[in-house]
Amino acid sequence: MPFRQMVWYQDRVWATSDYGVWQIVDDEVIRADLPSEVSACAGYIDCNDKTLVLAGGLPAIENGEWDILIDCFEAEENSDNQ
Repeated sequence: MPFRQMVWYQDRVWATSDYGVWQIVDDEVIRADLPSEVSACAGYIDCNDKTLVLAGGLPAIENGEWDILIDCFEAEENSDNQ
C-alpha cells in the first residue's frame, strides 16, 4: 500500500494513505485506532514533539486528546447549503 506521508510521533511511525491512517509498530503495519471523524479527514500528516496534525479536516492530537480544528463533515455540509 503506498503511503502519502510518514512521521515519527511518540514511539512509532504514523502514515497516511488514500485508505486511512496507519501506524508501524515493531515492523507491523496496523490501522490507527482513531475516531471516525479524525480518520475520515486525514490525508497529510505532520508533527512536532507535542502535537500530531492530520490535514484534510485538521484534526490534531496533543497530550492524548483529539481536537478537531476544522470539521470536514461540517464544512462540506455548509458548502452544500450555500
